[in-house]
Amino acid sequence: MSEYQYYEFQALDQPLSREERDRLRAISTRAVITATSFTNTYNWGDLSGNPRRMLERYFDAHLYVTNWGTHRLMLRLPRQSLTLPMVKPYCLDHHVDAWATRTHLLLDLTSEDEGGDWVEGADDSLAALIGVRDELASPHSPPGNSRTTTRTSTSPAPNHPSQPASASSQPHSARSRTSYASMPICSQPRPRPARHAHESRPGPRRRNSRH
Repeated sequence: MSEYQYYEFQALDQPLSREERDRLRAISTRAVITATSFTNTYNWGDLSGNPRRMLERYFDAHLYVTNWGTHRLMLRLPRQSLTLPMVKPYCLDHHVDAWATRTHLLLDLTSEDEGGDWVEGADDSLAALIGVRDELASPHSPPGNSRTTTRTSTSPAPNHPSQPASASSQPHSARSRTSYASMPICSQPRPRPARHAHESRPGPRRRNSRH
């Protein structure tokens, strides 16, 4: 089966300037770049830029999906919404990371799932996850109450809707939207396979890489 990697970035709080789009074009000649987004799909090769640095400088949300089971969501929020001490207790090796710049807090959530059937086409998934950022930025929704950091109990919460179908029975886009909601924030992490390491956890570099 051919390789599939999908990258999407969204600028939500402020559109990209022409100069910023030109700098992004230098990262990839093939990407679709607009005033609010950067998207690209790779069947061989890889993105030459560093997704973390791209999020710090230009974007507010990032989605990375592969056909070997990696789902990665990164969010950038104003520091007045969340602080690093507030979210550090929820960080978990290989699954949840957080860091701060002078103006923003950034969250990195990664899920590895090699099971289930693969259905190519993630291009509607980030739009479905943008609401998570709004919820985290809400002053009435501290990290412990967010849907992205709950479901750690073995029993459902009161008045909780029935659980969705298993990942293997859902289309890929549905699995992309639900994988972060059930991320094991408070459980022991599953060791991340070395072949799945990516960017800051740099991904394997391939020959004849095409940008």
